[in-house]
Amino acid sequence: HSLVQQQPSDQKHHRPLVAMGSQSEAHHEKNIVDVPVDSWSSRGIVHSPNLNNVGMPSAQQVKVDNCHLRNIWPEHWGITRQQIKGLLVDLRKDPAWCSSNSVYTLVHDFLVPWTVGTGVGYAVNKNIDEPKEVNVMVSHAWAENAEEFLETVIRSTHDSDVMFICALSLYQAEDCIGPTVSEQLGRSLKSCPFKRVLEHISRQGHTSGCRWSRGKVLKFLAPFFAIAAVACFYLPMLTSGCVPSFTHCAFKEEYDPIAWDRRILKILAMPYNEPVRKWVWQPVGPWFAVFPCLAIFFSVCSLTGLWLARGPGVYRGRMIVVPNREADIYSRLWCVYEIFLANTLGLPVEIARTLARAGTVRSEFATCSSEEDTQAILTEIDAAGESFKNIDRAVHQTTRWTRIHSCCMMLYYGVPMALWSAAERALCSQSTHLASMSIYAINSLLASVICVTTTYFVFRNYQGSPSLLAVLVLVALQFVVGVIIIVVFAGDFMGCRICMDSAAILACTLVGTGARRLCVMFSWSGVVAVAVAVQIIWLVFLVARDVTTIGLVQWYPTIVYRTTYMLQSWWFMVFVVWTAAAFWGTRVQHRCGHSQQ
Repeated sequence: HSLVQQQPSDQKHHRPLVAMGSQSEAHHEKNIVDVPVDSWSSRGIVHSPNLNNVGMPSAQQVKVDNCHLRNIWPEHWGITRQQIKGLLVDLRKDPAWCSSNSVYTLVHDFLVPWTVGTGVGYAVNKNIDEPKEVNVMVSHAWAENAEEFLETVIRSTHDSDVMFICALSLYQAEDCIGPTVSEQLGRSLKSCPFKRVLEHISRQGHTSGCRWSRGKVLKFLAPFFAIAAVACFYLPMLTSGCVPSFTHCAFKEEYDPIAWDRRILKILAMPYNEPVRKWVWQPVGPWFAVFPCLAIFFSVCSLTGLWLARGPGVYRGRMIVVPNREADIYSRLWCVYEIFLANTLGLPVEIARTLARAGTVRSEFATCSSEEDTQAILTEIDAAGESFKNIDRAVHQTTRWTRIHSCCMMLYYGVPMALWSAAERALCSQSTHLASMSIYAINSLLASVICVTTTYFVFRNYQGSPSLLAVLVLVALQFVVGVIIIVVFAGDFMGCRICMDSAAILACTLVGTGARRLCVMFSWSGVVAVAVAVQIIWLVFLVARDVTTIGLVQWYPTIVYRTTYMLQSWWFMVFVVWTAAAFWGTRVQHRCGHSQQ
């Protein structure tokens, strides 16, 4: 039977599995196997070798009733993100577990004893009543640290994702109860579990429509539209020094509080030497309305793109490649073959959220731990008429997208920060000189780029785990550069900004790498939400303080001014560095190789 013919039959046998189409009753009965009652294991699971008599990979089998078994094919050997979190928690609670264990140790010393005699892998065993349909293929090397691997998978996935991870999905016990690893892999790469899973994800993705196939482009466009919206909104502030609306612009005036206002200021702990901003609305020309309209338009485009890429109903099928610090993942021929196959099938391929290097080994020198597997993959590649040069091009295309994404992230944060800094200065000084404000914005952008770029490359050079001494030296050098610029250029803002950003990086180094553990406990988006909530609470306090003094009618310019002031301050740099630490899973190594989690 062909792959398409053999795959769906047992998938439709049980209602929890996703239906792939109609089938006849005769075809339905082919996947029900009568076995003697006394041959079942204690869990009601047994292996029938005669199902593999045509060279196809063996299915894992679970009991349906007292007389029948149901085949579970690789497309449903999935494990959820929450279950991986649970696995990580269970391992850390186990006295026999060591944090330095590799995936090899995880499989042989823990997963095999936990699943021996069941006939199914860890993933199916956790979902024995309702096997999960896979939408994410995870490619990794077994030589990597098991805890770091599980944490990286958790960071790189969503709660709705169901993953195929060979270490967890295949039955590894090699007993007579379930299929052997060789039987699960099959006799041909054309029907091996990895290819079946990738083809299944590809079919589901292309069926779901263009929101899946164009998802990568939409993810890149949404932030660019957001930056355009910020630029359009703040351009009047740079040119006129006022907060724009559709027909008027609010100019700042200092307000000297009277006696009862002073009592309010004292209750709110507002220092007297800080002038309260009172806003005066003045009419402006009709061309001013263009900027708020464009800001709204680009905001809608950004939100629309974000919804199309990540909103409800979007199929998230993809492949995730997990690099590590212990082994060059491109030296593993299975990983190289899976990446090449995913690119051939049109699947989105992502590098997991880690700063570990993927490697540089050419595919023609990649090997498998089994010489038989190596020869089978090389034979398959040769039979397909593919050259190693084409495979290398497909593999390195994945890392190229990752580098582009890293550069775009710097722009996503750097450009708005520069606009906020220039706008805050314009509102305070009411300067209308566009050239000076542009220089101010460029200085702010360069300062942020210098700090963020140097920090990124230091952490990248140490594969996300630099020593504490290396981070302290980095921050000290950034601070010295800032001081030199201040002295040479007589208080130049770029030097001040560099000093401020380096102090923020130091604060996040001493405290913020705890975001890595928070990200594992909750999610990266949850960590970001907490950080944003803290800033919003502080913003509400500042706005309430100002509005109480100058009147409720001036809430709009007050919110804009206070928000701009907060976003251009060290708060935002702390937010950027802290969330980046959670996104990439960085850690700081202390002496004797211990790390700050």
